[in-house]
Amino acid sequence: MKTLKTMKRLFLYLNFSIAALLHLSTTCTEKNWLQGKLDAFTHKMVTRHTYEHNSFEHMRDRALLFLLPPSIAQGVLTLQRSNMQKFLKQNEENTLTDVVKEFNLDDQMWSIRADQLDKAIAFNLKAMQEKGNYNTKHDPLLPQVWINALNHECARYAIFSENINFDTTIRPEAFAEAQNTQQYLSLTTYVPSRIGLNLTYAKNSSSERIKEVATHEMVHTIKGHSLILRIVNSEIYNTSETLNTLKNKQQKLEQEINRINFWIYLNPFNTINEEQLQSDLDCVNALIKKEYENIGKRIYKHSAYKNYRAAQEKTADTFVGCFDLEHAQNYVKLVKTGQLHGVYEANHNDVMVLDANWQTSQAIKDYQQLRSSIKQKLNAFPKFFV
Repeated sequence: MKTLKTMKRLFLYLNFSIAALLHLSTTCTEKNWLQGKLDAFTHKMVTRHTYEHNSFEHMRDRALLFLLPPSIAQGVLTLQRSNMQKFLKQNEENTLTDVVKEFNLDDQMWSIRADQLDKAIAFNLKAMQEKGNYNTKHDPLLPQVWINALNHECARYAIFSENINFDTTIRPEAFAEAQNTQQYLSLTTYVPSRIGLNLTYAKNSSSERIKEVATHEMVHTIKGHSLILRIVNSEIYNTSETLNTLKNKQQKLEQEINRINFWIYLNPFNTINEEQLQSDLDCVNALIKKEYENIGKRIYKHSAYKNYRAAQEKTADTFVGCFDLEHAQNYVKLVKTGQLHGVYEANHNDVMVLDANWQTSQAIKDYQQLRSSIKQKLNAFPKFFV
């Protein structure tokens, strides 16, 4: 069955190759012109990171790869996968820059924060990769397929699974997050990340889907996505004049209440009444909470912020497919069986293109082996007549 599928795939690609060759040859039969056209197409291919899956351009380029020497064709495919990794990184950086601009964050301040974040993410990843005693927890209620999948992802990045908390959650599907933001930025103490799974979701999902979720959440973890979002949100909150005014008032009221409590402690018969101050503080706290909610709504509704979140999700869905054939195949299977319907559908195309890239790479290897086998048989054929 596998041989039949391989031959069908080779037949398809060879037909496209012949059609492409004939198309190129109809207007000019000169060999140099044909080679020049092929070189031009190749040059464009090595700069690409994706296509519209199964578009004419996508199928044409896959077919043209069979006209190239196998080593060059494999080099083109490898470069395209590498280009996707570079694109994912640049996409996150560009959309994050837009957030900084749209929310009027101070450029100098953010430059310092961005440097801190880069160092913190590298520090945390290194800490995950070193055996330590962080008093983490792996919830015993978690299904074994999820534990196995997370352990597999930890092994992928040489991470000790004991350095991460595996939790259950009531949130939809799953999550990955940093815990204490300030400690994360200190670069002196590693605070274990948390990856959580909704048990009801797990019960109603296939093992292939659960494995994909584990891959997705682990990418969020190693890339520090949750930490970046927390710092971005914090800096946006700090730009609110209303919030800062309320916090100053809150601080003064707390100081006054503490001063009164101190005098009461020294003199239990003191008649100072702090009830009005406490009432004022309660009102300020309520206003602060309301202001946080208003700013939070504005943040999450803003198109720049949505674009940055989408860039993070694209990385989480696509990154591993750049270097792992099996993950790309599994993802595409989930798409085709409807298990990813409504789940970051904007990312489906790029992973399907990566899967096609791996398929083409394998088909070129199969074609090369087939040619070598035929050549060997032809070379041996005259011996029968000696």
